[in-house]
Amino acid sequence: MNAQVNSQIPKLSIREIVSSDASFINQYWADNTQADLDRMGEPSRPDPQGNIEFINWLCATRPAPKEAEEAILIWMCDHKAIGYSTLKQISFGNEAQIHLHLWETSLRGKGLGPILCCLSAQTFIYNFKLKHLYCQPKFDNPMPNGMLKKIGFPLTGTVESPHPRNGSVVRQNRYEITESILQTFLSNSDF
Repeated sequence: MNAQVNSQIPKLSIREIVSSDASFINQYWADNTQADLDRMGEPSRPDPQGNIEFINWLCATRPAPKEAEEAILIWMCDHKAIGYSTLKQISFGNEAQIHLHLWETSLRGKGLGPILCCLSAQTFIYNFKLKHLYCQPKFDNPMPNGMLKKIGFPLTGTVESPHPRNGSVVRQNRYEITESILQTFLSNSDF
């Protein structure tokens, strides 16, 4: 009976981005409604051609962690790409910010996001030798705020950040992603 239950647990993993992932990422942004963008604090969709060019460059160049300005990991469920996380504002050996996106809408709310978030954070902390990793969802965005609280990451405050594309101010909750909490969460999770 146990084997039958375990066979129903999806296999979750992360991997490095490849150029063909650009189409999934562009589709994710195209599928978001204006309400979705507002919830995330995104005043507009990223430029699809710019995304393709950046991802192609990133995949071809693979900057060393000390030189990287951004990194992207793809979320996998049963060997299928379902979302991604990005690492931005990287200060190697010091700090960075993680961003989380699940494009497979049918899998939202199924408990996969916390595990994939922790797997991504663990990889980013290790690869970039981070002392501090933060996740800053929009303060009123219920999904990521609820997920980060569920994992147990501490809310360290609220910040106001200018949006990089249009300069508008976005109010965000700031959670510190700690290695001890993510390790505890992962060790108590089936994946």
